[in-house]
Amino acid sequence: IGEKGCGIWMKYLCSFLMDIQLFGVCVVFLIFMSESLKEIYDSFIPEQYHFGICLWIIIFGIILIPLSLLGSPAEFKIVAYAAMLCTG
Repeated sequence: IGEKGCGIWMKYLCSFLMDIQLFGVCVVFLIFMSESLKEIYDSFIPEQYHFGICLWIIIFGIILIPLSLLGSPAEFKIVAYAAMLCTG
């Protein structure tokens, strides 16, 4: 839309701003997931085995990196099946 409205420079500006926005959203969700799982994990595991929030962020990052390498929604079929299984 930016390219059609204002030219090629607006296309790159919109793309840059969307990348910044999506990065920020991903960081917030990564921290939220890490804090939530840390609380759940800490309630079931003895105190000497507790992990810090920084380690949980690294664990989730390593788990999610392969998903970020997928190119199109057609390659996300396994995620759709997992979501249906979790919902069921």
